[in-house]
Amino acid sequence: MTVKIVVTVQNLDNILRRMNHDYLLGAPWRKAMTHATLAALSAAQERSPVDTGRLRSSITNRIDASSVPLWGEVGTNVFYGETLEFGARYHYRAGPRRGAPTRGWFSGALDTAAGAIANALRDAARAIEAAWKG
Repeated sequence: MTVKIVVTVQNLDNILRRMNHDYLLGAPWRKAMTHATLAALSAAQERSPVDTGRLRSSITNRIDASSVPLWGEVGTNVFYGETLEFGARYHYRAGPRRGAPTRGWFSGALDTAAGAIANALRDAARAIEAAWKG
């Protein structure tokens, strides 16, 4: 004797569409990555030591171009940015941090931007949930 069970899934096409990660994650995650990297960029620019403004203006952001970005980055191509970040002998010349060491000016930007980054991720989670629920 053979027993056969047939299961029919109603609205399977709709379920599969919702599971498509490009549809579900693409736009909300790209928006979150954009907001997160812009928040970090803004904080890094605000914290950057300024003499001529070259370092501050060199700070840029970039996001993975894939449909669901896997990375975002903020950085500078100015050679002395690293020296000011990790060196112990350099200090701010002017402004509210005058005399304070420049050490950690870049890495500290992530702490400064943490609240804005958390908000961007929370917004993405809500948007993804709303897209899932349809």
